[in-house]
Order: sequence, then structure tokens, then C-alpha cells
Amino acid sequence: MSDENRAVALVTGSATGVGRACVLQFAERGYDVRIENGLLAHAAEALAPLVGARPVVIVADENVAT
Repeated sequence: MSDENRAVALVTGSATGVGRACVLQFAERGYDVRIENGLLAHAAEALAPLVGARPVVIVADENVAT
């Protein structure tokens, strides 16, 4: 699959546990992965190097009103 057509997965709460396992599975299948976890930003940053499919870490701010 070309880079322009690569699927993207956004996994919230993805720094640990089930979310982390999902990130690794998506990456293994060739997805570009967006890793999000506002409360455990350091864990999300540590996960990024393990993901070979162009990871992007998103740190959400739980204090921002929607």
C-alpha cells in the first residue's frame, strides 16, 4: 500500500493495557497509528519507538472544555 493510501488508526487510551496492544497490532498490520493518552503522556511517548508505521503521539488535555 502506498504512503498516500495507508490506513490510519487512532487509539485513545493507548499508552497501556488493551489500548497499547491495539496500537501494536495496528502497526504490525501496516497502519499509521495515532497514539493518544492524556494522563500517561510519558507512556505514550515510550510506545512510539516500538511502532514502525509512522506513529504520532497525541496528548489530550482533560482540562479543555469541549
